[in-house]
Amino acid sequence: MFGDPTFPILAFIVFVAYQIGATTGFGSAVIALTFAVNFYPMDYLIPVVVPLNLAICSYLVFRHPAGIRKEMLLKRILPPVCLGMPVGFLIFSTVETGRLKWTFGLFVLVLSIGELLRTARAKQTQLIRPLSAAASTVWLLAGGVIQGLWVSGGPLVAYWAGRSLPEKGAFRSTLSCLFLILNAALFASHLAAGRITPGTLRISLFLLPAVFLGILLGEWLHARLPERGFRMVVFAVLVFAGAAIVIRG
Repeated sequence: MFGDPTFPILAFIVFVAYQIGATTGFGSAVIALTFAVNFYPMDYLIPVVVPLNLAICSYLVFRHPAGIRKEMLLKRILPPVCLGMPVGFLIFSTVETGRLKWTFGLFVLVLSIGELLRTARAKQTQLIRPLSAAASTVWLLAGGVIQGLWVSGGPLVAYWAGRSLPEKGAFRSTLSCLFLILNAALFASHLAAGRITPGTLRISLFLLPAVFLGILLGEWLHARLPERGFRMVVFAVLVFAGAAIVIRG
């Protein structure tokens, strides 16, 4: 692993991605995959990223449990997301993963442009209007599908949560608890399918220091940076990253 000249690049990508994930409560997997897919195939990255997601979600849940909105999580979020996730996992298991790279880049690009424009147009004092029950179900179900497919349903679920959980502490803790549950299920699924192996776990273990350094910086940023401006930077970076994948794909 240390003989791989691209491993330091992967470690740096993981550091940046999980720093953003620790700051906002979502996005670590989609950011890591967006950039790392330029150096490694998707089917190599997914089994490596799932244990790293478990690490960051576990930390945030046990470090900040007071922010978890348990009733909302159990009654409104988990049911549709859990329905969608097996569909995404089935697609990942049956479709050649190389064909998914372009689609993944397009997904990142379109979603990021929409979020960037929405955030830029919103006023600081503007009241947040929650989504309707039907729209909430669609976004959360789609988030479950994307989570099962690319371990990257965070942005879709975060869009819903941004309309329903305006307080950043509750936003981060509730999403972290959700993705702890989902990633535990994904870990078991990939393990049973033989994709997570001692070899992939070894790579994840080597990347853990980068994850925890990212968490430390993310905690510091979460407490100090205005969320609106920071999210605009995150989605601007994702716009360029998604465009790069679409062009190369």
